[in-house]
Parts: sequence; C-alpha cells; structure tokens
Amino acid sequence: PREAIDPFIANHRFVTQFDLESMPRVIAGYRGRLISGMGDSVYAVGDFPSDAQQFDVVRPAREIFHPETKEYLGTLLASIGRVTLLQRGRDDEEASQLDVVTSREELRVGDVLLPVEDRELVARFIPRLPATAMKSSYMLSLDAGATQIGALDIVATTLGERDGAEVGTLLSIVKISEPVVDKVSGKTFKLPSENAGVMMLFAVYERASFGLVLEANQPLSVEDRLTNP
Repeated sequence: PREAIDPFIANHRFVTQFDLESMPRVIAGYRGRLISGMGDSVYAVGDFPSDAQQFDVVRPAREIFHPETKEYLGTLLASIGRVTLLQRGRDDEEASQLDVVTSREELRVGDVLLPVEDRELVARFIPRLPATAMKSSYMLSLDAGATQIGALDIVATTLGERDGAEVGTLLSIVKISEPVVDKVSGKTFKLPSENAGVMMLFAVYERASFGLVLEANQPLSVEDRLTNP
C-alpha cells in the first residue's frame, strides 16, 4: 500500500554528509523564543542560496552506520516544517529573518534549513529481481532502541547505488542462527540460515537505502541479513 511509503518519502530526507556548523540553521525565535510554530518568525544564519526563497526545516532523526565495518553511511533527516525568507542578513554578522508557513511540530533552535526540493513521488514501484548478485548486507531499524521488525515496516539497509541497488529491487530477509556447540565432541557447528521474509527497496542513495518489508513469516530483528532472492 502506498500509504506505507508516501509519508516517509514526503517527510524525510537522507544526506551522506551532515555538518551542522556549515548548514543554515535557526539560532533564535521571535524575541528570543526557543521554540516557534506556524505564523511565527525565526532567525537563521548560514550560507543561503541566492535563488532560494523557501526552505524545509529539518532535524537529524538517525545516523546510520554499517554494523560490521562501522562506516558512516549517512543521516536521516525528519522534516519539521517550512519557512519563507522575509529578510536576508546584510552581512555575515547579521541573521536572516524567515516566516514559518507550515509546521508538523515545534521548530527549535538548531534546526537546519534546506532549500525546498521538487520531490515527485514515484507513481508506481515495479518490484524486480536484482540485476546483479547483491552482496550480503544488513537490515537496520529506524526507531532507536527497536529490536523487532514486521511486515509493512520501513527499514534502512547497508546497500546503496555503489552496490548496484535500485528502486524496486527485491531482497530476501535471512535470519542467521548462532553457532551451536556439540556437547559430545565439543565442536562448533553452523546452523542453516532461514528465509524469513521479502523486502522491496523504494529509496536508494550512494551508500544506503530504505526498504519496505513486504512479507515476514516470523518476527524479524535488527541486523538480519539481506540476500538475493
């Protein structure tokens, strides 16, 4: 169902580099308020593109790291609201004034401003098998502290464009069992992996992607593996 995907696409962005100090950001609300809402003014500093008048207000929601290599894959940003530039600062020492035109929740000092993107939602997702053999990767939860994942949940993966991932790619979700020690011989044996579900990627970036769990025949866990179907 589209309603499982569209709100995520509309209300989130993903960036492979996130440097708060170099990004335009809110430093104060009207008369020094720490939080602001629709109809309020906010003040921001930073390098605003000369041709941009409207900005999405975003806030880091989750940093994503590869669980095995610890490589930083990117930062998921949640959209908080939208602002319009009212008065641009005259120099680097003067803040710009912006009006809050929409807000999903209260704007705070430190929230980041990014130019509004014309992000058209994909009309149809066409599930397809990977064009090449995908390397084994991990499924990661987007909710901090969550360990269980089920059907129609949205998750992050460690697959990206550099790995050949594409929108619509289908992947098998595999549970890897812990090794078992034979009490008689003392030897350690691997147990066969179990196919536990199916996922479709719907947003793919350079080093990471996001997918929707289409099927789950048992409870899924953070860091379950993803393989070619």
